[in-house]
Amino acid sequence: LKWLDSAIQFEVSHTPVVFIHGNSDAALHLSKTATGWSNTIEYFLDKGYTQAELYATSWGDTNTLNAAKRTHNCRDLLRLRRFVLAVLAYTGAPKVSLITHSMGVTLGRKLIKGGTVDGPDGSCNLGTPLTSKVDVFLGLAGGNFGLCACEGTGTLEPTCNKKNGFWPGDSCGLNTLTCGLSPLPFPCNGPTYSSLLMSMNTDNVREASIVFSAWSLADDLILYADEVWGRPTSLIPTSSGKVSFNCWMEANIYLLKVLDKVVFNIQPWSCHYQRGSICGNH
Repeated sequence: LKWLDSAIQFEVSHTPVVFIHGNSDAALHLSKTATGWSNTIEYFLDKGYTQAELYATSWGDTNTLNAAKRTHNCRDLLRLRRFVLAVLAYTGAPKVSLITHSMGVTLGRKLIKGGTVDGPDGSCNLGTPLTSKVDVFLGLAGGNFGLCACEGTGTLEPTCNKKNGFWPGDSCGLNTLTCGLSPLPFPCNGPTYSSLLMSMNTDNVREASIVFSAWSLADDLILYADEVWGRPTSLIPTSSGKVSFNCWMEANIYLLKVLDKVVFNIQPWSCHYQRGSICGNH
């Protein structure tokens, strides 16, 4: 990467950006399965950001065999929150922006909202909300309402547990173990799901001045066109804007246009692209 060989620049004129990766990924490119944020960082540098304005750290390991073991625990949440606070202190900036992906979305939301965590490694208090210190929160493909793969016997995996995992609930109204079915055969007024996720989603404290959600209807991990009991699990409840798309490879290219809208204000950020409208190289 060209920017690794250049002299580090310390000028901070943009809102610093903190990147939080997903389960079994890494801060920077390590392998085909752990691609990190390297390409995105290159994009920001091309837009005029300096290395002093872009921050990422790895949490967990990159072994995909351990993916099912990961939860929203105190160790990772405390570490990531301290990292965000360290960026604020180091740069002297009044605010940072967070760009998050997959499990990094829910970890990022919780570290900002603060409060108590009942994790598998014990209980902890993250502190008061950091909302006033976050300008933009961008969540990409986050399991905010759980994952349908975690219903039923899926809860046997730690990452799917009912307390601090991605359990979506096993029923909603008369619908049972049909989390991803669309349309649902019976009315569904909202299931009981993961305690940590429910607590965040019913909390009116916003994650940032601008909260933006983006997801693919063809996501090969979330599946079911992002639906969990009839609603998109990637849609953060406090979102100011959202974008969904129905293709995956092209979505990686289109992410750069989403960043244009949300971070760089090249176009208005409050938009929703309907299925089929943004696929392709344009």
